[in-house]
Amino acid sequence: MFLFNKKNSLKNKKDIENLFKNGKSCSYKFLRTIYLPSESFLKIGVSVPKKLVPLAVKRNLIKRRIKEQIRLLPSALLEKKDGFLFVLFHGKKEVSSKEISECLNNLILKTFH
Repeated sequence: MFLFNKKNSLKNKKDIENLFKNGKSCSYKFLRTIYLPSESFLKIGVSVPKKLVPLAVKRNLIKRRIKEQIRLLPSALLEKKDGFLFVLFHGKKEVSSKEISECLNNLILKTFH
């Protein structure tokens, strides 16, 4: 089980800039991931653009749902993965946890394999 804590959060500005500049991108439905392998343990960041979802309450709800679905992923998917992973939401409407789960499973398999 992957836990979102300070150690696993991607917050360093240099790391994020490097990830967006050199990382590989995959998209599936309303989610997009950017992955960059490195020698450190897996760090994950989540973003929901203000331009697409203007209400902060809705943005935070979508972020919480994405983080929860990442936490619920089978541990085999994220085990022994090192580097930086950024999950971007690029849908225009609120989505359910079930839809996020389905999309995230396919996207993680596509990203790491």
